[in-house]
Amino acid sequence: MLVGPLPGLPATSPLHDPSPDPGLFGPGSVTWRLAGEPLLLLGGGRALLMQVAHPLIAAAVVEHSDFAHDPYGRLLRTLEWAAAISMGTTAEARAACAAVTARHRQVVADGYAAGDPVLARWVHATLVESMLETELRLGGRIAAADGDRFVVEWNAAAALMDLPESAQFRGAAHLHAYIDATLASGALRPSAASMEIAHAVLHPPLPSPLLAPLDHVLRLTTISLLPTSLRRGYGIDWSRREDLVARAAWRSLAAARRVAPRRLRLTAVGRQAASRVAGRTPP
Repeated sequence: MLVGPLPGLPATSPLHDPSPDPGLFGPGSVTWRLAGEPLLLLGGGRALLMQVAHPLIAAAVVEHSDFAHDPYGRLLRTLEWAAAISMGTTAEARAACAAVTARHRQVVADGYAAGDPVLARWVHATLVESMLETELRLGGRIAAADGDRFVVEWNAAAALMDLPESAQFRGAAHLHAYIDATLASGALRPSAASMEIAHAVLHPPLPSPLLAPLDHVLRLTTISLLPTSLRRGYGIDWSRREDLVARAAWRSLAAARRVAPRRLRLTAVGRQAASRVAGRTPP
């Protein structure tokens, strides 16, 4: 789905509407420029670990999902939602959000309602900020105006997820200030459920031992993106050596991105969306 069909696996896409409708953002948006890059997905683990650092969110994930038993399946569903929001038609984006909010209305954990605007705001903010942080680690130079535009663009997705306008963000500085204030508030106290999810994210089951070196690098890059206070909250030991390895990994990824052919710098969904809007048959 992300980079194209792989041997032995079916080629699938969450986008099926052939309409040339550009969707919530469209080709001229900062979102299309950033979200179409496969490497931006490296921020996904960071976003999730920041979200479930809130004990009520972690409890809801553990009690009302199959994340612990099927982390890859949940990841795929999350990616499909993100693809529909960022690259799908307006109808596909609306349908994806409606499906998620319908499921959320059924989730009521101890002290948690999935539609709670306070918690929904935190989930939204961590997703958007993680994309910006990942782009910066990959050497991207985002002008202040583009950072603000990106944050404001995602208010359209927030609205579809029933986040009130008063809880949306006016720009990057507003978003970062909110993240910093939440981190300083003491509301984020990783619980046993948080730790369970973190273990599944940082130590996923591997289909082959040959993937162990890649898994190690991905774990280090994910941890390196976390705020220091959350590393401590999760009890993650972060040595000087690990920090140096993570920095080297980010530099290597940034260098690879600079020289990669365009086809490898755009997800399969991104290519499909560009073709749809232009009225062409997808490659």
